[in-house]
Amino acid sequence: MQAFPGALRLGGQLLVLNGILHCIAWIVSGWSGDTMQLIPVGLVYIALGAGLYYRIRTIRYLAFIVTLVGVLAAYISLGSVAVAVWLMWVFIVIDLAVLAILIASIWRGRQPA
Repeated sequence: MQAFPGALRLGGQLLVLNGILHCIAWIVSGWSGDTMQLIPVGLVYIALGAGLYYRIRTIRYLAFIVTLVGVLAAYISLGSVAVAVWLMWVFIVIDLAVLAILIASIWRGRQPA
């Protein structure tokens, strides 16, 4: 019996939400070079989130690596880019939640239903 059925779908939904937030960050923080760089990242997050939502097994590993790099990059650049600090913290919190779900999924060796 699984403790949290649907966890991978939730991770996918969170990753898609984070991708959408990346794509519209320019609305909150203004159009600049920093916010333009978030758009491709957001599109990658949306694609990976869709893969997780539809439980494509091998996407978990790629999503883990990309999300880990994303959360580290967000934390390192916190306050030094032209993106609102509160929005950067939202990115970080969502990424950490997705990472926790992916770690649990990969550790178990199977996908939650």
